[in-house]
Amino acid sequence: MNRRKTVVVRIVIATFILLLISTIASRSIYSMLLPTVTALSSSRGSLSYTSVIDATVIADAESETIAALDSWTIKDVLVSDGDDVKAGDALFQIDMSGYNIQITQLRTQIQQQKNSMNAVEWTGGDRLVKEGELKALELQLSQILNRIPRDGIVCAASAGSVKLLCETGPVASGSPLATISSTNGDISIQWKVSSADVPYYQNKELQFICEYSAINPRSGVYEVISSPIDLIALQLDDEQNMYIATGVPEDLGGLTLNTAVSIKSTRKSPQYDVLVPLSCIGKDSDGRDFILVLREKRTIWGIEKYVEKQIVSVAESNYQYAALKDFGTLTVPIAAYPSRQLNNGESVRVV
Repeated sequence: MNRRKTVVVRIVIATFILLLISTIASRSIYSMLLPTVTALSSSRGSLSYTSVIDATVIADAESETIAALDSWTIKDVLVSDGDDVKAGDALFQIDMSGYNIQITQLRTQIQQQKNSMNAVEWTGGDRLVKEGELKALELQLSQILNRIPRDGIVCAASAGSVKLLCETGPVASGSPLATISSTNGDISIQWKVSSADVPYYQNKELQFICEYSAINPRSGVYEVISSPIDLIALQLDDEQNMYIATGVPEDLGGLTLNTAVSIKSTRKSPQYDVLVPLSCIGKDSDGRDFILVLREKRTIWGIEKYVEKQIVSVAESNYQYAALKDFGTLTVPIAAYPSRQLNNGESVRVV
């Protein structure tokens, strides 16, 4: 009898242990099959925006146009587009062959006229005629010499940067050959602005930092120089269909026309009661924004987490957070990075 009782007790204990192990294993398997999410928290504060834009260094410039004084033939271009030149530097060489023939002929005629006047003592009206003929020849020579550069070389009249407007070959009288732009030292910076960002510029909500690499004139070391920049103009460029912003850095140390510059703009939004990570914002089939908050419920397996869908209205967002409007406060965690698409009320495992 005692032996039978012992066997029964052992069977009961074994069955209990087996059921316990099966329950634990089932719970573990069930939990492993649940979709996973990451629990994130909301916060209160403002959004910050930062963008980096390539900019161009410009300077107030005076421009001089070099033009053909006659119907010339450009024989050679002696500079390249963008070259810096000094006053007197050679720019072009023109074909002088036709002019040289005319000049030689006129000088010969002038000398012959002078010899003729000196050989005979012309008096009265005859001398006046000879003098008039001589003056006409000299005027004709002077006009030709005034229409050509000395030795056929067109030179720069001032220092600056060259912009070529012609190539070798014939050019008409008055045709522009090149421009020479010289700066007066007043440097500013320009960059492009999209139409979406214009209101922030107009409302003066942005702060700008100019950054460039140069030799710091104070230390003599090549380094990245940062300087606040004041916005002085914002104009629409019809050709590019973009707005152009112009600003002046507070520190111009080491900044030249050839310096590569970037503009870092920063802006802060108004204060919001609820900021949620952007990864927590979803969009349903109706195009509405929503978040999934994490709730708890009691089941046969114990306390479980599940998601509850809440429709939200996003006031604005940056690359990291979204600000919710008319939402009140949010004290429970939010589900993010689900392993698959979740349904409202579905149980999840938080990892």
